[in-house]
Amino acid sequence: MFDKKDKRICAVVVIYQPNLRDLENIKKFSTFVEKVYIVDNSEEKVTDLEICSSERFVYLFVGYNSGFGPGYNIGCKQALLDGFQFALTMNPDSELIESNFDRFVSQVDILKDAAIIAPQYIFGRGKKYIEKDSVNFVDFAMTSGSITNLEILSKLGWFEESFFIDGEDYDYCLRAWENGYKCYETHFYAIIHNPGIEKTSRFFHLKYGYFSPLRAYYQSRNMRELIRRHKKKRFFLLLFMCWKYFKILFFFDDKRAFKDMWRKGKRDYKQRRFGEYKQ
Repeated sequence: MFDKKDKRICAVVVIYQPNLRDLENIKKFSTFVEKVYIVDNSEEKVTDLEICSSERFVYLFVGYNSGFGPGYNIGCKQALLDGFQFALTMNPDSELIESNFDRFVSQVDILKDAAIIAPQYIFGRGKKYIEKDSVNFVDFAMTSGSITNLEILSKLGWFEESFFIDGEDYDYCLRAWENGYKCYETHFYAIIHNPGIEKTSRFFHLKYGYFSPLRAYYQSRNMRELIRRHKKKRFFLLLFMCWKYFKILFFFDDKRAFKDMWRKGKRDYKQRRFGEYKQ
């Protein structure tokens, strides 16, 4: 796709029981970067011959569901050992877009203090991507589609591994800010990203992302831990957590199941139980 790839940049993607569409999408990543590190949290190895044998991919089999934080760390540590300076962290179902990608990558030479550089996201929920010729400083960025400086990530202690899912990106951004680094968001590049299932509220006719009750558990537990750790951003984090619970109360069906898992998240936070949810 590109005549000249930046050999300093690789992609790192964490997978768990991927379907055929995910695997085909991951293969496309290799047309954008020099190498793709695939961290497989599944219990059984994938049998795709191209992924397992091609020099474009490094397949790292974990054998159990370690979560996103540990998975990203496995891939990023190996990439740093192999000489890469930057990692494009991806979800298996997120899609890269060719337009302006080379300009997006070139920001690593301009934003020298950047711990992470994020794109815009194209998804539903009424939010429209409007291309602008600007780059802004932000407090938080999602890992999917973002370029992470591996040297800075190493200095800051890698991604948080106890969260399992949800919040390791926010924690990293906040630690970066607390240590004098910055997080940036570009307005001229976007990826296709669909976290959750898009639904429309019956009362306010607002589009929102619907997730599982289990995800509510991780949000409740991990947001509380973020609030405890990052006191200077406590007010914003508290508002964000309240918004998550507001959606459960007013938007979601099966509120009892969501509220039950939200309470369990609060319980396990108080008891300092982290990692994967255990009944």
